[in-house]
Amino acid sequence: MVRNRKFTILILLVSVLALASITEFGRYAVQAIQAQTRLPTQPQKWEYCTVNMITPGTAGWKAQVSHGGSIENVDSDMTGLSTVNHLGQTGWELVSVVHQTGNSTEYFLKRPSR
Repeated sequence: MVRNRKFTILILLVSVLALASITEFGRYAVQAIQAQTRLPTQPQKWEYCTVNMITPGTAGWKAQVSHGGSIENVDSDMTGLSTVNHLGQTGWELVSVVHQTGNSTEYFLKRPSR
């Protein structure tokens, strides 16, 4: 009788473990199918900005920042990096640097469209 009861408990325990495994596998399969059938997200849209024409001004160095069809002269240092760093703090990411002739540099930046 005791031996029969141990066998029954063992069968019950194995059944519960099997059911738990099947349930977890089913949940994983459903998640995998849902991931495959999701609609693709919209591609990221970017806005771009350039920093160039770093020149000495009457009150220090100035850099020309071009963005969205407008051009603004801003305070800078002689390399333009202070302007690039300031733009970085406002969400812009430096993506390219082009060294022009005559010791001039142009910086290209982007950020997600707002």
